[in-house]
Amino acid sequence: MLPWVAERLGERRILMLALTGATLCYAVFPLVLRLFGLMAVAFVLGVFLGGGQLMAMSLLHRNAPTHRTGEAMGVRTCIISVSQATLPPVFGGVGAWWGSGSVFWLVAGPVSYTHLRAHETTLHLV
Repeated sequence: MLPWVAERLGERRILMLALTGATLCYAVFPLVLRLFGLMAVAFVLGVFLGGGQLMAMSLLHRNAPTHRTGEAMGVRTCIISVSQATLPPVFGGVGAWWGSGSVFWLVAGPVSYTHLRAHETTLHLV
């Protein structure tokens, strides 16, 4: 289904939508108090993050020089691995100090900043 949507909307627009949706989900997550509400927000967040990841991979593969595609994918994988090792203890400390809701708002900030920077870049490319 995502290729059909990407064909009609474009990869960059889907990536912008994914970043906006993820920011909103992270911002709303601490405010939801009911189990089914949390499940719904988590599901929607997963849809946005999954779609964004696929579009980011597609854009990375498409925009990297042909002879350096593997290198670009390797750098992406390295960044993801480092963040998976370092961010859980950092956010655990933040959550222990300021409460678990602060972690979601702390994540929403950089995601929204990334969205704004990506939006500026997209405007310059058009």
